[in-house]
Amino acid sequence: MNNHIRPTSTYGLAAGVVLATLLAAPAFAAHHEDGSDKMAAGTITVTESKTIAAPAADVWAVVRDFDGLENWHPAVASSEISEGENNTPGAVRHLMLADDGGAINEKLTDWDDDGMQYSYRIVDGVLPVAHYASTISVSAEGEDTSRLTWRGQFDAAEGTSDEDARGVITNVYRAGLTTVRMQITGEQ
Repeated sequence: MNNHIRPTSTYGLAAGVVLATLLAAPAFAAHHEDGSDKMAAGTITVTESKTIAAPAADVWAVVRDFDGLENWHPAVASSEISEGENNTPGAVRHLMLADDGGAINEKLTDWDDDGMQYSYRIVDGVLPVAHYASTISVSAEGEDTSRLTWRGQFDAAEGTSDEDARGVITNVYRAGLTTVRMQITGEQ
């Protein structure tokens, strides 16, 4: 398990909002009824990105570790690889959420160090979504500027409206991206 310094300060409120939303959400399973690991594309898409005044390699260094979400997301207390090897497709990370102890299990489906991106899907957890697949990527926008993008496709879990599911994921992405930019540049 990683034991890293987690951001606190102004992101405590954002983490609280994210956690409250997660706690209100029903549990789900992100696999097919036949039990297979095949990922069906969800019907809802959320894409959030931040321009960061830093080289792409510096931004990638912060987000590249599949088992390091706790280092840059205020809602994640800990992350531990429970199956496979970190940064290797097939690895499963077990996330414990800050304050409430809620858990999410996510499986790495693609990891491209040279292309500065990785993709994963949620196996199970507390988010109000189903058929969730996501990609985190970093791209250069000049020598000293980059764009960090977090994109997900999913369906709303049973009993959750599309609008509520979209809102939860949007808040999760924004909190993480804002924290990365703050860690690197000091600006929100």
